[in-house]
Amino acid sequence: MARPPTKQPPEEGAPEWMMTFGDLMSQLLTFFILLISFSMFDEVKYNTVKGALQYSFGIMKGWEQPLVPEVRMLPKRTSYPDEQRNFASVAYRIKNYAAQQGTHEDIETEVTGKGLIIRIKQQEQPLLFESGSATIKADAKPLLDQIIDMIAELPNPIEIHGHTDNIPIHTAQFPSNRDLSAARALSVLRYFETNGEIDPARMIHTGHGEFEPIDTNETPEGRARNRRVEILLTRLHKKPPLP
Repeated sequence: MARPPTKQPPEEGAPEWMMTFGDLMSQLLTFFILLISFSMFDEVKYNTVKGALQYSFGIMKGWEQPLVPEVRMLPKRTSYPDEQRNFASVAYRIKNYAAQQGTHEDIETEVTGKGLIIRIKQQEQPLLFESGSATIKADAKPLLDQIIDMIAELPNPIEIHGHTDNIPIHTAQFPSNRDLSAARALSVLRYFETNGEIDPARMIHTGHGEFEPIDTNETPEGRARNRRVEILLTRLHKKPPLP
């Protein structure tokens, strides 16, 4: 009588087809991760850097076309990251406009712990005021109009600070640098009031004279930086503590 066939013991581990299937799934997962990473490419930062390099090397004269799409400001209920984004957008747009108009050497922007500073300097050929005057020049009004458009929709309080260099002034209208700097700050504030939809209650002005320099007064270049009007959009939100 023939013996029944002996049952072979089952092989240990997963079947061989599972190895091939697992490799395929791993490759598909890698492929889709790459697709997601490409889709999250930061086009704004790329175009900003690209435009700055092209402008620096003289490949194109100014930034005739915006390198990033215009960013719509966030509504009044903002958080610290939203505020940072709004400040960065305004700073970029101002630099872009100044580059187009050839006035980029007259304007600086800076985001600090206090807020966004828009700094208009008084160069040897001043953009904003003639020497010893607090009357806004006609050439500066398009720039101020642009600034109004950019900041009117933001909820941040606005401080306008006037500064001078250390060369004294003694005139019937302006007995001191402090008087001149205060009058210049007030001129900008009044221009904002009468030419834009900015609530006057949001704005204050201060004249500092020569007492808050940001550069040396020993050189013409340093004095030009110290003669300035600063438009400060003050923060509504403090930087959150690190976890």
